[in-house]
Amino acid sequence: MFDAATEAKRIELEDTIWLNRGCFLFKEIIRDCLKKDYVESKMRSLRADSLYNKGAVEYYRKYGTVGEF
Repeated sequence: MFDAATEAKRIELEDTIWLNRGCFLFKEIIRDCLKKDYVESKMRSLRADSLYNKGAVEYYRKYGTVGEF
């Protein structure tokens, strides 16, 4: 589900925890936080691409050019 960097970060954080009753809840919290960060990062990336493309279309319409790059 996660990319390699996020998965490595999850494993590193989980490996620092001693196995006791609290660690299982803590592992769930770590997974939830990493999942949230991953989804937010992906959404920021998609929004940035979308805004860039929208801006390029407006620029091309304004100056009468078509995909010069």
